[in-house]
Amino acid sequence: MEILALRHQLVVLQRTNKKRLRLRTSDRILWIVLSRFWPPWRECLMLVKPDTVIAWHRKPPSQPWRTFLENHVNQLVSVDFFVVPTVTFRILYVILVLARDRRRIVHFNVSEHPTAEWTAAQIVQAFPWDKAPRFLLRDRDSVYGVAFRALVKSLDISEVLTAFRSPWQSPYVERLIGSIRRECLGPRRHPE
Repeated sequence: MEILALRHQLVVLQRTNKKRLRLRTSDRILWIVLSRFWPPWRECLMLVKPDTVIAWHRKPPSQPWRTFLENHVNQLVSVDFFVVPTVTFRILYVILVLARDRRRIVHFNVSEHPTAEWTAAQIVQAFPWDKAPRFLLRDRDSVYGVAFRALVKSLDISEVLTAFRSPWQSPYVERLIGSIRRECLGPRRHPE
């Protein structure tokens, strides 16, 4: 691998003029592949900075949203809040943690004043005994503050954020919230 990397750099130097280094797409792809499968690739890199190779690696298009969800369905949970007004005009906040694989409720809880610390504690309660998922899908609500993000990172869970105002990116938890509102919290209709 090292000989390949060094020879490739010589070829690039020979075909380019001395004023400016010109890399082709094939050159970039080679370094992206080397960086993924050959750990000491940085030691042989002379023409460009390692940070440049990492930036090239990030530029290839990632998988579409739907493909990501399908590929990681067994390792993904969704988290969301909804509000419930009470008879005494208080507002309660309900957190739902939903496993995507079987669309089952893993955890829920209610609070009048949810904070990032309280929300983080709900994740710990939802996944005791080292059963944490690989990915946690959530929106960009401010209740997922620093304490929440730090705890999720310490559990080795990758957060996946939905786009602004895009409830379709988390359809199962949104559908569950709609069902709860219609079936449990909505006005009752009496049969005639």
